[in-house]
Amino acid sequence: MRFAWKVTLASLCILVLSIGMGSHLLISISFRSTLNREIAVAQEEMQMLRIAYEAVCDARGITLENLAQQGKSLQRTLQGDAYFTDHQFRVSTRDGEQVYSTLDAGGDRELLEAIDGLSSGYVLRRADPAGRVLIHCAGPVSLPDGMLYMETLRDITSLFADRETHYQVYRWILLIVVGIGAAVMYALSFWLTRPIRALGRAATALAGGDYAARAQVTLSLEGEPAEVEGVRHVLEEMIGNLVDNGVKYNRPGGSVAVAVGRREGLARLTVRDTGIGIPRPTSSGCSSGSTGWTRATPGRWAARAWACPLSSTRRPTTARPWSWRAGRGRARR
Repeated sequence: MRFAWKVTLASLCILVLSIGMGSHLLISISFRSTLNREIAVAQEEMQMLRIAYEAVCDARGITLENLAQQGKSLQRTLQGDAYFTDHQFRVSTRDGEQVYSTLDAGGDRELLEAIDGLSSGYVLRRADPAGRVLIHCAGPVSLPDGMLYMETLRDITSLFADRETHYQVYRWILLIVVGIGAAVMYALSFWLTRPIRALGRAATALAGGDYAARAQVTLSLEGEPAEVEGVRHVLEEMIGNLVDNGVKYNRPGGSVAVAVGRREGLARLTVRDTGIGIPRPTSSGCSSGSTGWTRATPGRWAARAWACPLSSTRRPTTARPWSWRAGRGRARR
């Protein structure tokens, strides 16, 4: 896998984890805060309704003892009051006997058993089959000779629906952010890793013996094939030295041009470069820089070259021509 892709994937993982966890935590905290506020409102409404119911019972002199006789009169009074008709509540005895109810859902026996005359409670429940989410509150109603119990409902289905909507919006935003972030991160990582890729290409080229990549030199070959007789590895070493020197002693961005062809019946190899050249005190004892092939005997070719120093820091020597006769295993100076 390319290094740029690795950087992109690592960055995307960090981005998805940070945005995903942060957004999920933010939505959860917001939902929990709103839910607690709704629960507090539901309990407060139940307390206000309980106090109003106690006031009506006290004004009409209703007790547990005469509740059966005064029940219908109390029911008419509650139905004629807009405050009571706007709320869903249920009043029952400890045994679960209903006294008055406007609930469109059943009561909760376990909740009534969990409270006493000094406490109240609530539960979250889903009303089947509608699937509504309700806050079911319960608390005691004090009468002169005993206790009744009131249950109220507050519908918070919209709160849960809003949470699901927030999650869906969050998922779409996350997908868009990931898509845009992936494109930006890949472009940025691709640009930042250019030196690493160039270094890798140079290392590969150097491992394969291509020193032009190290020196940033352009190599070119032109001409036509020319055949000569000789020992292959000797010819390769000689030509390789010429090209290698042209690369090693060149300048960054320079070039080395190798030309092969024939002239006057002779095979000719020319290596030209844009390097530092040979100092004048030394170049007087050297050839013009080309290597020619001369015919030694009919059907045979001899290689002729000149040896000269490559740096002015070395002591100049007199260039001596030498030749190698094809078909023999030694050089003759």
